[in-house]
Amino acid sequence: MNRITLVLLFGAAILYSCTQKSEPEEADPITTEDIEGTWEMTAVFEYVDGDTIEIDRGGHRQVKMYTDGYVMWSRTDPEDSTQWYGWGGYTVENNTLKEWIEYGSHAFMPAIDPDVPFEHNLTKDGDTYVQIRVDSAGNPEASEHYRLISAGIEEEDDRSLEGVWEMSRWQNGSPDGLLDVDLTNYRQVKMYADGFVMWSRQSPPDSTEWFGFGKYSSDGGLLNEWMEYGSHAFMPVIGNEPFVMDLSVEDRNFVQTMKDSLGNIVYIEYYEKISEEDEEEDTSTDLPTEEQ
Repeated sequence: MNRITLVLLFGAAILYSCTQKSEPEEADPITTEDIEGTWEMTAVFEYVDGDTIEIDRGGHRQVKMYTDGYVMWSRTDPEDSTQWYGWGGYTVENNTLKEWIEYGSHAFMPAIDPDVPFEHNLTKDGDTYVQIRVDSAGNPEASEHYRLISAGIEEEDDRSLEGVWEMSRWQNGSPDGLLDVDLTNYRQVKMYADGFVMWSRQSPPDSTEWFGFGKYSSDGGLLNEWMEYGSHAFMPVIGNEPFVMDLSVEDRNFVQTMKDSLGNIVYIEYYEKISEEDEEEDTSTDLPTEEQ
């Protein structure tokens, strides 16, 4: 083999190597588990006639929580009398986010069909993700951008409340003893994940709306919830100090009891944990509610 042939072969090998390296690696598809966590909105864009327009969000703050196949989101905006929140289930498949919302705020309810999911294209890069709404032709209409946030929970912290819980009973204290509250037409869900808590209530159209978001800790039979924002009705009672409640956790049930400074019961909320596993076996019990 002469020198010219060797040079040609060597050059071809280099060209082939460079060609192989220049081919981008295909990213792994995003899964349902990949977006578990607590995410805060950082930006919103609309796409109009080829232009990308960033929407001024003013003073509003929006957070979404994904855990155990469920999603809850809420928004606070002191300058907007309309309130926004929603709760339901979600999946991610082929980089498509589907959210089956079961209930939401009064303004959101007309757009909700529990059998028809809200669909978004999904992209994720480390601790950020983007959900993109597209039209019937696949063209982007709007996008919401989120970043993962941390509550600073430690490994040794109590995790017994982590998950999704639905209220099963609510009692108010009175001079005559505990009085059960009629929960007909009401539904309240709380989600705890990685040191954060979010709760919201489905209620009739003519009733007060309630939701809240913040951080929590539980230890020694006490539940502490440092709320960061909430519905217009809830905001006046949110301060720098946590809501402190007696806590009892047993299997897939927990009870939170709010007392006044004299030790009298103000109210008791009973919750049952909900998940696919729970549907296979009914473990509910009639045990001995924070949010008003």
